[in-house]
Parts: sequence; structure tokens; C-alpha cells
Amino acid sequence: MSFSPIAALLQTLQEAEQFAAGFEDDQAQQPPVTTLLANLRAQIAVIQVALQAEAANRATVAANAVIGIAESTDGPAKAAARKAIHHLLQRIQRDPRLAWHFDPITQSMEELTAAHALMFGLDLSAFQKEFFASLEFESPSCGCEVSA
Repeated sequence: MSFSPIAALLQTLQEAEQFAAGFEDDQAQQPPVTTLLANLRAQIAVIQVALQAEAANRATVAANAVIGIAESTDGPAKAAARKAIHHLLQRIQRDPRLAWHFDPITQSMEELTAAHALMFGLDLSAFQKEFFASLEFESPSCGCEVSA
């Protein structure tokens, strides 16, 4: 199983804490073990908070991607690209005649959805599956009547 470095650190600290806890009742080891356990437990709490903050940040980025809000660290060009891609994807979602031209099998749709997923840190396959399921398609008409 693959862990982020901070998750791996947490696991290592928890294993060390469990090991040191085995010496809690040893009177010869008591003072150093008590201090070590207090330090380990404090660091475990810090790492758990950091992991929760990291998870919350990922959730915020994903939620912002859904509504098209860019991260504040974007430069003007990246913010404009984010806005344009999001706007076009929304238009495709709302207009079945426009969606007709951006069928999921087109290179344009592949590139638009890939760019959106990359910019917002989303899983491409999951985003495409959800986005494509929300589309309706309508063949555009020329506005002229054909007589028989």
C-alpha cells in the first residue's frame, strides 16, 4: 500500500508509541519511557491534525472544481484558463446542441476534461464519468424545412 510521507510518518510514530508503551510498567525504564511516550503521543496528535487539514484541503479543491472557483495562488493566465475551461464545460452541460459537437469521443472533449481535472487535482476517469453522465445531446438543426 502506498502512503503519503506524512501518513507513513504517522504510522511509524504509532508503531514506536505502541512499542514504548510496552515498557510503561517497567520501573527501571519508567522516567525515560514516560517522557518518550508523552513526546510520541504529542507528535502523533500533531500529525493527525496535519492529515485532517490535508484531507480538508483536498476536499475544498474538489468542491471548488465543481463550482469553478480557482485557488488564490493562481497567476492571471492560469486563473483565466481555469475560468474559460469551466465556463465552456458548463455551457456544454446546459446546451444539448452544443454538447452534440463535444461528444465524449472527440479530442476537444478529451482535452477539456483532462485540463479541468489537472487544474483542480481531480481523478480524470472519475470526473469524466460523472461529467459525461450529466450531458444530454441534441442534433443541431439548420433552421430550414425540407419539402418532399
